[in-house]
Amino acid sequence: MPSLREVLLVVGMLISGTVNTVSKKAQNYEWSWGIDGNFHQFSKPWFQTLIMFLGEILCLAYFAFTLWRARARTRASLRINTLLLTDTDAKVEGLDTVLEEVPQKHSLLIFWLPACLDLVGTSLGGIGLVYTTASVFQMLRGSIIIFTGVLSKIFLKRQLNVTHWSGMLVTAGGIVLVGYASLRDKDPTTPTSHYVALGDCLVIAGQLCNAIQFVVEEVFVKGKQIPPPKVVGMEGVFGAAMMIVVVLPAIYFIPGSDNGSYENFIDAFLMIGNNVYLLLFILLYLFSIAFYNFFGLSVTKQLTTVHRTFIDALRTLLVWGCSVSLHYITKSDFGEPWDSHSYIQLIGFAIMVLGTLMYNQIIRIPIPDGAFERCCVRHCGMKPSEAEYSELKNQE
Repeated sequence: MPSLREVLLVVGMLISGTVNTVSKKAQNYEWSWGIDGNFHQFSKPWFQTLIMFLGEILCLAYFAFTLWRARARTRASLRINTLLLTDTDAKVEGLDTVLEEVPQKHSLLIFWLPACLDLVGTSLGGIGLVYTTASVFQMLRGSIIIFTGVLSKIFLKRQLNVTHWSGMLVTAGGIVLVGYASLRDKDPTTPTSHYVALGDCLVIAGQLCNAIQFVVEEVFVKGKQIPPPKVVGMEGVFGAAMMIVVVLPAIYFIPGSDNGSYENFIDAFLMIGNNVYLLLFILLYLFSIAFYNFFGLSVTKQLTTVHRTFIDALRTLLVWGCSVSLHYITKSDFGEPWDSHSYIQLIGFAIMVLGTLMYNQIIRIPIPDGAFERCCVRHCGMKPSEAEYSELKNQE
Protein backbone atom coordinates (compact mmCIF):
# COMPACT_ATOMS: atom_id res chain seq x y z
CA MET A 1 0.00 0.00 0.00
CA PRO A 2 1.34 3.45 -0.90
CA SER A 3 1.93 5.85 1.96
CA LEU A 4 -0.01 9.07 2.40
CA ARG A 5 3.07 11.04 1.32
CA GLU A 6 3.34 9.08 -1.95
CA VAL A 7 -0.37 9.58 -2.68
CA LEU A 8 -0.09 13.32 -2.06
CA LEU A 9 2.98 13.56 -4.31
CA VAL A 10 1.19 11.76 -7.15
CA VAL A 11 -1.94 13.90 -6.76
CA GLY A 12 0.18 17.04 -6.66
CA MET A 13 2.05 15.99 -9.80
CA LEU A 14 -1.21 15.26 -11.65
CA ILE A 15 -2.85 18.54 -10.64
CA SER A 16 0.18 20.74 -11.32
CA GLY A 17 0.87 18.98 -14.64
CA THR A 18 -2.72 19.40 -15.78
CA VAL A 19 -2.84 23.06 -14.72
CA ASN A 20 0.44 23.57 -16.58
CA THR A 21 -0.88 22.49 -19.98
CA VAL A 22 -4.43 23.86 -19.61
CA SER A 23 -3.32 27.28 -18.37
CA LYS A 24 -0.78 27.59 -21.19
CA LYS A 25 -3.44 26.83 -23.79
CA ALA A 26 -5.96 29.10 -22.03
CA GLN A 27 -3.65 32.08 -22.55
CA ASN A 28 -4.09 31.69 -26.31
CA TYR A 29 -7.86 32.18 -25.99
CA GLU A 30 -7.63 35.50 -24.13
CA TRP A 31 -8.12 38.90 -25.79
CA SER A 32 -6.87 42.21 -24.42
CA TRP A 33 -5.91 45.77 -25.28
CA GLY A 34 -2.40 45.97 -26.68
CA ILE A 35 0.28 48.55 -27.37
CA ASP A 36 -1.49 49.82 -30.48
CA GLY A 37 -4.74 50.45 -28.63
CA ASN A 38 -6.49 47.59 -30.44
CA PHE A 39 -8.27 44.64 -28.85
CA HIS A 40 -6.57 41.47 -30.08
CA GLN A 41 -5.80 37.86 -29.15
CA PHE A 42 -2.84 36.88 -26.99
CA SER A 43 -0.47 34.72 -29.05
CA LYS A 44 2.99 34.91 -27.50
CA PRO A 45 4.67 31.46 -27.51
CA TRP A 46 8.17 32.91 -27.05
CA PHE A 47 7.02 35.02 -24.11
CA GLN A 48 5.49 31.86 -22.62
CA THR A 49 8.93 30.25 -22.83
CA LEU A 50 10.29 33.04 -20.64
CA ILE A 51 7.55 32.34 -18.09
CA MET A 52 8.50 28.66 -18.16
CA PHE A 53 12.12 29.46 -17.35
CA LEU A 54 11.05 31.78 -14.52
CA GLY A 55 9.04 28.89 -13.11
CA GLU A 56 12.11 26.67 -13.25
CA ILE A 57 14.13 29.31 -11.38
CA LEU A 58 11.73 28.89 -8.45
CA CYS A 59 13.20 25.39 -8.04
CA LEU A 60 16.33 27.10 -6.71
CA ALA A 61 14.26 28.29 -3.74
CA TYR A 62 13.41 24.67 -2.95
CA PHE A 63 17.07 23.70 -3.41
CA ALA A 64 18.18 26.49 -1.05
CA PHE A 65 15.62 25.39 1.54
CA THR A 66 16.75 21.75 1.45
CA LEU A 67 20.39 22.86 1.67
CA TRP A 68 19.62 25.09 4.66
CA ARG A 69 17.67 22.30 6.39
CA ALA A 70 20.49 19.79 5.82
CA ARG A 71 23.08 22.18 7.23
CA ALA A 72 20.85 22.97 10.22
CA ARG A 73 20.49 19.27 10.99
CA THR A 74 24.25 18.81 10.64
CA ARG A 75 24.94 21.67 13.07
CA ALA A 76 22.46 20.29 15.58
CA SER A 77 23.87 16.77 15.31
CA LEU A 78 27.45 17.95 15.70
CA ARG A 79 26.61 20.14 18.71
CA ILE A 80 25.04 17.15 20.45
CA ASN A 81 27.93 14.84 19.57
CA THR A 82 30.64 17.30 20.57
CA LEU A 83 29.20 17.51 24.10
CA LEU A 84 30.50 13.99 24.64
CA LEU A 85 34.04 14.88 23.54
CA THR A 86 36.71 16.24 25.84
CA ASP A 87 39.13 17.34 23.14
CA THR A 88 38.11 20.92 22.29
CA ASP A 89 40.34 21.06 19.22
CA ALA A 90 38.77 17.88 17.89
CA LYS A 91 35.30 19.31 18.42
CA VAL A 92 36.06 22.53 16.56
CA GLU A 93 37.89 20.77 13.76
CA GLY A 94 35.06 18.29 13.25
CA LEU A 95 32.44 21.01 13.22
CA ASP A 96 34.38 23.27 10.89
CA THR A 97 35.06 20.41 8.48
CA VAL A 98 31.37 19.76 7.98
CA LEU A 99 30.24 23.38 7.90
CA GLU A 100 32.89 24.40 5.39
CA GLU A 101 32.33 21.40 3.14
CA VAL A 102 31.25 22.51 -0.33
CA PRO A 103 29.79 20.53 -3.24
CA GLN A 104 32.02 19.31 -6.04
CA LYS A 105 33.16 22.19 -8.22
CA HIS A 106 31.71 22.40 -11.70
CA SER A 107 31.50 24.99 -14.42
CA LEU A 108 28.16 26.76 -14.65
CA LEU A 109 28.55 26.73 -18.43
CA ILE A 110 27.48 23.08 -18.49
CA PHE A 111 23.90 24.34 -18.07
CA TRP A 112 24.08 26.63 -21.09
CA LEU A 113 23.67 24.09 -23.90
CA PRO A 114 20.77 22.19 -22.24
CA ALA A 115 19.07 25.54 -21.60
CA CYS A 116 19.43 26.47 -25.29
CA LEU A 117 17.86 23.19 -26.35
CA ASP A 118 15.09 23.60 -23.78
CA LEU A 119 14.48 27.12 -25.12
CA VAL A 120 14.07 25.93 -28.70
CA GLY A 121 12.06 22.83 -27.80
CA THR A 122 9.63 24.67 -25.51
CA SER A 123 9.17 27.51 -27.98
CA LEU A 124 8.44 25.16 -30.88
CA GLY A 125 5.94 23.32 -28.71
CA GLY A 126 4.37 26.62 -27.66
CA ILE A 127 3.96 27.70 -31.28
CA GLY A 128 2.44 24.32 -32.08
CA LEU A 129 0.02 24.66 -29.17
CA VAL A 130 -1.37 27.83 -30.76
CA TYR A 131 -2.67 25.75 -33.67
CA THR A 132 -3.58 22.44 -32.03
CA THR A 133 -5.60 21.38 -29.01
CA ALA A 134 -4.25 20.87 -25.49
CA SER A 135 -4.99 17.12 -25.53
CA VAL A 136 -3.26 16.54 -28.89
CA PHE A 137 -0.33 18.65 -27.69
CA GLN A 138 -0.04 16.53 -24.55
CA MET A 139 -0.33 13.24 -26.44
CA LEU A 140 2.19 14.16 -29.12
CA ARG A 141 4.72 14.87 -26.40
CA GLY A 142 4.89 11.10 -25.97
CA SER A 143 6.97 11.03 -29.17
CA ILE A 144 9.98 11.95 -27.05
CA ILE A 145 10.65 8.27 -26.25
CA ILE A 146 11.26 7.59 -29.95
CA PHE A 147 13.83 10.36 -30.28
CA THR A 148 15.42 9.61 -26.91
CA GLY A 149 15.76 5.92 -27.78
CA VAL A 150 17.35 6.53 -31.18
CA LEU A 151 19.67 9.29 -29.96
CA SER A 152 20.80 7.30 -26.92
CA LYS A 153 21.60 4.39 -29.24
CA ILE A 154 23.64 6.60 -31.59
CA PHE A 155 25.46 8.89 -29.17
CA LEU A 156 25.41 7.07 -25.82
CA LYS A 157 25.92 3.61 -27.34
CA ARG A 158 23.05 2.31 -25.24
CA GLN A 159 21.88 -1.20 -26.06
CA LEU A 160 18.28 -1.39 -27.27
CA ASN A 161 16.59 -4.77 -27.58
CA VAL A 162 13.58 -5.89 -29.59
CA THR A 163 11.14 -4.72 -26.91
CA HIS A 164 12.59 -1.19 -27.04
CA TRP A 165 12.37 -0.98 -30.84
CA SER A 166 8.88 -2.49 -30.85
CA GLY A 167 7.75 0.01 -28.23
CA MET A 168 9.02 2.91 -30.33
CA LEU A 169 7.30 1.51 -33.42
CA VAL A 170 3.97 1.07 -31.60
CA THR A 171 4.28 4.60 -30.17
CA ALA A 172 4.83 5.97 -33.68
CA GLY A 173 1.62 4.25 -34.81
CA GLY A 174 -0.29 5.87 -31.98
CA ILE A 175 1.13 9.28 -32.88
CA VAL A 176 -0.07 8.86 -36.47
CA LEU A 177 -3.61 8.13 -35.27
CA VAL A 178 -3.61 11.08 -32.85
CA GLY A 179 -2.33 13.39 -35.60
CA TYR A 180 -4.93 12.07 -38.04
CA ALA A 181 -7.73 12.67 -35.53
CA SER A 182 -6.55 16.24 -34.93
CA LEU A 183 -6.91 17.02 -38.64
CA ARG A 184 -10.54 15.87 -38.86
CA ASP A 185 -13.79 17.71 -38.14
CA LYS A 186 -12.16 21.14 -38.18
CA ASP A 187 -14.20 24.16 -39.20
CA PRO A 188 -12.66 25.33 -42.51
CA THR A 189 -13.72 28.92 -41.75
CA THR A 190 -11.45 29.02 -38.71
CA PRO A 191 -8.21 30.88 -39.53
CA THR A 192 -6.04 28.38 -37.67
CA SER A 193 -7.68 25.27 -39.12
CA HIS A 194 -5.21 25.14 -42.01
CA TYR A 195 -2.27 25.18 -39.58
CA VAL A 196 -3.23 22.19 -37.41
CA ALA A 197 -0.81 19.89 -39.24
CA LEU A 198 1.92 22.50 -38.88
CA GLY A 199 1.16 22.76 -35.17
CA ASP A 200 1.40 18.99 -34.73
CA CYS A 201 4.73 18.89 -36.56
CA LEU A 202 6.10 21.73 -34.43
CA VAL A 203 5.13 19.93 -31.23
CA ILE A 204 6.96 16.80 -32.42
CA ALA A 205 9.97 18.89 -33.50
CA GLY A 206 10.01 20.41 -30.02
CA GLN A 207 10.18 16.92 -28.54
CA LEU A 208 13.17 16.16 -30.76
CA CYS A 209 14.96 19.17 -29.26
CA ASN A 210 14.03 18.05 -25.74
CA ALA A 211 15.34 14.54 -26.49
CA ILE A 212 18.65 16.04 -27.60
CA GLN A 213 18.59 18.04 -24.37
CA PHE A 214 18.26 14.85 -22.31
CA VAL A 215 21.20 13.27 -24.13
CA VAL A 216 23.34 16.38 -23.62
CA GLU A 217 22.42 16.46 -19.93
CA GLU A 218 23.46 12.83 -19.57
CA VAL A 219 26.81 13.53 -21.23
CA PHE A 220 27.70 16.79 -19.48
CA VAL A 221 25.61 16.98 -16.29
CA LYS A 222 25.05 13.41 -15.12
CA GLY A 223 27.84 12.20 -12.85
CA LYS A 224 28.63 15.69 -11.59
CA GLN A 225 26.71 14.99 -8.36
CA ILE A 226 24.54 18.05 -8.89
CA PRO A 227 21.15 17.89 -7.12
CA PRO A 228 18.26 17.73 -9.64
CA PRO A 229 16.50 20.87 -8.26
CA LYS A 230 19.72 22.82 -8.86
CA VAL A 231 19.98 21.47 -12.42
CA VAL A 232 16.42 22.58 -13.21
CA GLY A 233 16.90 25.95 -11.51
CA MET A 234 20.22 26.74 -13.18
CA GLU A 235 18.86 25.83 -16.61
CA GLY A 236 16.02 28.23 -15.80
CA VAL A 237 18.51 30.97 -14.96
CA PHE A 238 20.47 30.52 -18.20
CA GLY A 239 17.29 30.15 -20.24
CA ALA A 240 15.68 33.28 -18.79
CA ALA A 241 18.89 35.26 -19.32
CA MET A 242 19.04 34.22 -22.99
CA MET A 243 15.36 35.07 -23.47
CA ILE A 244 15.70 38.53 -21.91
CA VAL A 245 19.07 39.49 -23.40
CA VAL A 246 18.96 37.84 -26.83
CA VAL A 247 15.78 36.13 -28.01
CA LEU A 248 12.97 38.53 -27.10
CA PRO A 249 14.86 41.66 -28.28
CA ALA A 250 15.84 39.85 -31.51
CA ILE A 251 12.29 38.79 -32.44
CA TYR A 252 11.06 42.25 -31.44
CA PHE A 253 13.15 43.80 -34.25
CA ILE A 254 12.23 41.09 -36.78
CA PRO A 255 9.37 42.46 -38.93
CA GLY A 256 6.07 40.68 -38.46
CA SER A 257 2.35 40.95 -37.85
CA ASP A 258 2.54 41.48 -34.08
CA ASN A 259 2.48 45.29 -34.00
CA GLY A 260 5.27 45.39 -36.56
CA SER A 261 7.32 42.65 -34.87
CA TYR A 262 7.53 38.90 -35.17
CA GLU A 263 6.57 38.88 -31.46
CA ASN A 264 6.23 42.06 -29.43
CA PHE A 265 7.09 41.40 -25.79
CA ILE A 266 6.16 44.97 -24.77
CA ASP A 267 2.70 44.31 -26.15
CA ALA A 268 2.59 41.10 -24.06
CA PHE A 269 3.16 43.02 -20.82
CA LEU A 270 0.46 45.57 -21.69
CA MET A 271 -2.04 42.86 -22.58
CA ILE A 272 -1.38 41.07 -19.30
CA GLY A 273 -1.86 44.33 -17.38
CA ASN A 274 -5.19 44.98 -19.11
CA ASN A 275 -6.67 41.50 -18.59
CA VAL A 276 -6.89 40.02 -15.09
CA TYR A 277 -7.80 36.57 -16.44
CA LEU A 278 -4.72 36.54 -18.64
CA LEU A 279 -2.61 37.52 -15.64
CA LEU A 280 -4.19 34.68 -13.65
CA PHE A 281 -3.38 32.13 -16.37
CA ILE A 282 0.21 33.42 -16.56
CA LEU A 283 0.66 33.03 -12.80
CA LEU A 284 -0.94 29.58 -12.83
CA TYR A 285 1.43 28.55 -15.60
CA LEU A 286 4.48 29.94 -13.78
CA PHE A 287 3.79 28.28 -10.42
CA SER A 288 2.57 25.03 -11.98
CA ILE A 289 5.97 24.72 -13.67
CA ALA A 290 7.71 25.00 -10.29
CA PHE A 291 5.36 22.63 -8.48
CA TYR A 292 5.36 20.08 -11.30
CA ASN A 293 9.16 19.91 -11.21
CA PHE A 294 9.10 19.60 -7.42
CA PHE A 295 6.51 16.83 -7.41
CA GLY A 296 8.13 15.11 -10.39
CA LEU A 297 11.55 14.98 -8.72
CA SER A 298 10.01 13.69 -5.50
CA VAL A 299 7.98 11.02 -7.29
CA THR A 300 11.03 9.87 -9.23
CA LYS A 301 12.88 9.29 -5.95
CA GLN A 302 10.13 7.26 -4.29
CA LEU A 303 8.30 5.46 -7.10
CA THR A 304 9.23 3.33 -10.11
CA THR A 305 9.11 3.75 -13.87
CA VAL A 306 5.80 1.88 -13.87
CA HIS A 307 4.21 4.50 -11.65
CA ARG A 308 5.71 7.37 -13.64
CA THR A 309 4.34 5.92 -16.91
CA PHE A 310 0.81 5.62 -15.56
CA ILE A 311 0.99 9.07 -13.97
CA ASP A 312 1.90 10.61 -17.33
CA ALA A 313 -1.02 8.75 -18.94
CA LEU A 314 -3.42 9.98 -16.27
CA ARG A 315 -2.13 13.51 -16.72
CA THR A 316 -2.93 13.36 -20.43
CA LEU A 317 -6.45 12.09 -19.70
CA LEU A 318 -6.96 14.86 -17.13
CA VAL A 319 -5.82 17.50 -19.62
CA TRP A 320 -8.21 16.10 -22.21
CA GLY A 321 -11.07 15.85 -19.72
CA CYS A 322 -10.55 19.42 -18.49
CA SER A 323 -10.41 20.78 -22.06
CA VAL A 324 -13.64 19.01 -23.07
CA SER A 325 -15.43 19.97 -19.85
CA LEU A 326 -14.42 23.63 -20.08
CA HIS A 327 -15.62 23.78 -23.67
CA TYR A 328 -19.15 22.77 -22.71
CA ILE A 329 -19.21 24.63 -19.38
CA THR A 330 -18.13 27.97 -20.87
CA LYS A 331 -20.13 27.37 -24.08
CA SER A 332 -17.42 29.11 -26.11
CA ASP A 333 -14.38 28.32 -28.24
CA PHE A 334 -12.43 27.65 -25.06
CA GLY A 335 -11.30 24.03 -24.73
CA GLU A 336 -12.18 21.39 -27.30
CA PRO A 337 -15.39 19.52 -28.19
CA TRP A 338 -15.94 15.76 -28.26
CA ASP A 339 -16.48 15.06 -31.96
CA SER A 340 -16.84 11.99 -34.14
CA HIS A 341 -13.06 11.59 -34.49
CA SER A 342 -12.30 11.81 -30.78
CA TYR A 343 -12.64 8.03 -30.65
CA ILE A 344 -9.74 7.75 -33.11
CA GLN A 345 -7.71 10.04 -30.88
CA LEU A 346 -8.58 7.87 -27.87
CA ILE A 347 -7.46 4.72 -29.70
CA GLY A 348 -4.24 6.43 -30.77
CA PHE A 349 -3.59 7.49 -27.19
CA ALA A 350 -4.15 3.93 -25.93
CA ILE A 351 -1.67 2.63 -28.52
CA MET A 352 0.87 5.24 -27.42
CA VAL A 353 0.49 4.14 -23.79
CA LEU A 354 1.03 0.53 -24.90
CA GLY A 355 4.18 1.58 -26.78
CA THR A 356 5.46 3.44 -23.71
CA LEU A 357 4.89 0.37 -21.53
CA MET A 358 6.77 -1.75 -24.04
CA TYR A 359 9.64 0.73 -24.32
CA ASN A 360 10.01 0.81 -20.52
CA GLN A 361 9.91 -3.02 -20.62
CA ILE A 362 6.88 -3.15 -18.36
CA ILE A 363 5.36 -5.27 -21.14
CA ARG A 364 7.87 -7.63 -22.74
CA ILE A 365 7.74 -9.46 -26.06
CA PRO A 366 8.34 -13.21 -25.70
CA ILE A 367 11.00 -14.16 -28.26
CA PRO A 368 11.81 -17.81 -29.05
CA ASP A 369 15.32 -19.02 -28.43
CA GLY A 370 17.66 -17.87 -31.21
CA ALA A 371 14.93 -15.97 -33.07
CA PHE A 372 16.70 -12.61 -32.77
CA GLU A 373 19.97 -14.03 -34.08
CA ARG A 374 18.27 -15.82 -36.99
CA CYS A 375 16.40 -12.65 -37.93
CA CYS A 376 19.64 -10.65 -38.03
CA VAL A 377 21.37 -13.26 -40.14
CA ARG A 378 18.47 -13.67 -42.55
CA HIS A 379 17.41 -10.06 -43.08
CA CYS A 380 20.45 -8.00 -42.15
CA GLY A 381 23.25 -10.31 -43.20
CA MET A 382 24.93 -9.90 -39.82
CA LYS A 383 24.95 -11.32 -36.33
CA PRO A 384 24.12 -9.30 -33.23
CA SER A 385 26.96 -8.42 -30.93
CA GLU A 386 27.70 -10.75 -28.06
CA ALA A 387 26.50 -8.13 -25.57
CA GLU A 388 23.21 -7.63 -27.42
CA TYR A 389 22.56 -11.34 -27.68
CA SER A 390 23.45 -11.93 -24.00
CA GLU A 391 21.15 -9.13 -22.88
CA LEU A 392 18.31 -10.54 -24.98
CA LYS A 393 18.85 -14.06 -23.63
CA ASN A 394 18.79 -12.76 -20.05
CA GLN A 395 15.49 -10.98 -20.66
CA GLU A 396 13.94 -14.11 -22.15
